[in-house]
Amino acid sequence: MDPWDFLDETDVMGMWPADKRELLASTKWQERKEALDSLAGLLQKHPKLSIKTLTIYGELMDDLKKILVRDSNINVVAVAINVLQMLSSGLRSKFTGFLPMLLEPLLNKSKDKKASVREPLAACLDSIAEWTAPEKLVADLQKALANTNPQMKQLLTKFVANTLNKQAGPPMDFIKQIVPIVVKHASDADREVRDVALEALGSTQRLIGPALKPMLKELTQDAAKMGKIEEACKTAAEAYKEYCAAKNCVPVAGPSSEGEASCPTSEPVDAPEAAVEGVDPWTLFDPVNVWAAVPKNWEEMLGSSKWQDRKEVLDNFLGSLKDVQRIKPDPAHSNVVIPGLIKVVAKDININVAATAASCLYILSEGLRTGFGPYALQAMTPILDKFKEKKSVLKDRLVELVDSVAVSAPLDVVLEPAVTALNSSNPAVKLQTTSFLARHLAQHSTGTLKIELVKILIPALASRANDADSEVRDSACSALGAIKRCTGEGPFSILLGDLEAAKKTKIDEACAKLIAENAANVAAPAILRANDQRAKAATPPNKAKPAAPTANPTPAAATSVGKPVSASNHVTPARPPPTTALPARPINSAPSSSKPVAQATARPNVRPAVARPLSTQNRQASAPPTNKSKAEVKPQEARPITPTLPALRLPRPLQMGNSRIPAFKPTHPPN
Repeated sequence: MDPWDFLDETDVMGMWPADKRELLASTKWQERKEALDSLAGLLQKHPKLSIKTLTIYGELMDDLKKILVRDSNINVVAVAINVLQMLSSGLRSKFTGFLPMLLEPLLNKSKDKKASVREPLAACLDSIAEWTAPEKLVADLQKALANTNPQMKQLLTKFVANTLNKQAGPPMDFIKQIVPIVVKHASDADREVRDVALEALGSTQRLIGPALKPMLKELTQDAAKMGKIEEACKTAAEAYKEYCAAKNCVPVAGPSSEGEASCPTSEPVDAPEAAVEGVDPWTLFDPVNVWAAVPKNWEEMLGSSKWQDRKEVLDNFLGSLKDVQRIKPDPAHSNVVIPGLIKVVAKDININVAATAASCLYILSEGLRTGFGPYALQAMTPILDKFKEKKSVLKDRLVELVDSVAVSAPLDVVLEPAVTALNSSNPAVKLQTTSFLARHLAQHSTGTLKIELVKILIPALASRANDADSEVRDSACSALGAIKRCTGEGPFSILLGDLEAAKKTKIDEACAKLIAENAANVAAPAILRANDQRAKAATPPNKAKPAAPTANPTPAAATSVGKPVSASNHVTPARPPPTTALPARPINSAPSSSKPVAQATARPNVRPAVARPLSTQNRQASAPPTNKSKAEVKPQEARPITPTLPALRLPRPLQMGNSRIPAFKPTHPPN
């Protein structure tokens, strides 16, 4: 529990005497110092400041800024910095509102060599960083660290280390922007600057672990400096524990919504290992547009008949890729550059030219990651086929290239070229392909290795386990061991079939070794990224489809009892009767049958029967003899029947008087 929470807020500005406040504008430094000393005494007695309104501090902050920028007296400046330190502690996260006007002057004061200024300045900056999200410090701190003044670099780099030692989780934006400058300071001419830079890098390693290594660049070749970074990492872990013990809390990983860098939670715990987990070094770099370095005559130069021209354009492009970790995707350029490089690897007879093209492809694959996936299938066949070249200047580059390309896309994309290469007649191609599959399959897990692919891989690798070359056999057994770790004993034995006991022993040994290295059976991050990209591409966008419009919308019909029928249940009306009226049988004539005719009753849910016209012969045959002329015969009107819902069975023939109406034959099937 924080004792600060039990304190009452105090309006120190209201307690500060007006006559003392007026002395800040005095031309005498003693009077200015007296005014600040009186305020510092009040702040020391009342550490928790009122935050009901921050406007009461605005004029004071402006006066303090003027002192930092213009005052030439060291004593006044030192007291002003001390006052700012107590104000930041009393306002905590609310002090961040004044940072835009105060942070730059404070950082610039780090040029001063006097200890009377540097000591309170370091305490003030640490107090600000404790209650401010590190990302809010980046812009001004980045500019100040780039200054060539050694005193400034030394104090501010130490400030970076102190800030990182208070973090439970890595502030990624802060690390991305500040650490590259600290890496440069690690090679500074000033020894003190180098030492604090290595200390800050150790504090960074505590938070992000091995992800720091790509950012160190040339420092990785200096064993002495790498050793100091390791020692500084252990020291930073101890400093973090001491900070937690002093605060009796654990800073949360990242700033809160109010901009605080930490907040009290529970008893201190050892959290550096948790903070390291899941940090991807690739995300620490900004995407670089490398395509601007591609010349306009790229294709022309790659197609030149002189190998020197081809080598020159590739060397220039490779030089532009130096130290590039993350590449900005640009299909308009990559669709030209990458296929051109693949063609050089596949067909160029000059080994040096092909090796340079392979180096370019490797950097592009590493920088684009899954963005290189669309070119993976196109690249795999020439890469594997080029392994027939045994010279290490090309072979070594192809080994790292094939491993990188294989994880840019799911395994099923690159499997076909690999299986084809396994059946190559060239021993070098078979050896490098089986070795590649052993390395690649070792990164998979049960969840990422599909059974369909296993059914293809096991027979192909089993045939190579009986190869005449011993190295090919050993690599094939290693690859089969990786598969067995993913599938388990039962399914693997079924698919493997008969194999010599000695080879099965090698497979079991390879499987046991991988289980010991990866007991959790978790796939490598690169494999998970490739599969995740496939899943995202296969998932359709979650958009609601609009209802299909009805071609002929039908209004609601009324039933016989007057209730409306929905349009979905509406029955398409039957074919309309012909314009020519059907002559009806006279009422007084005898029926055609001697049996009595039952009276037709109205039935629900029956469509109206419609009379069909008869031919002339049938009409004459069915008409009864009568003495009346055709003009005197009046057709009988059919009884109206209200249409309702469709019937599930056909109605019986209806008789109306002496006229027999044929049964209704539906023209459309019921809904």
